[in-house]
Amino acid sequence: LKALPENTGKWTRLRVLNAPENRLEALPASMAQLRSLRRIDLRANSIRRGAAHFAPLDSLTCLLLSGNPL
Repeated sequence: LKALPENTGKWTRLRVLNAPENRLEALPASMAQLRSLRRIDLRANSIRRGAAHFAPLDSLTCLLLSGNPL
């Protein structure tokens, strides 16, 4: 997996996003709309930008980003 879809923000009921060990390089801005997300696992990807999109996610309790060149 090289990228998440740009319309990811439409998945408003999503609570867990697991995509470790892929080839993600960036995160879509629409992720900021995923207010129900509680856990994100994006370890061991190639993410360099987009982490600021997590700031508005008030329900987020677990964010795993190790192994990325942030």
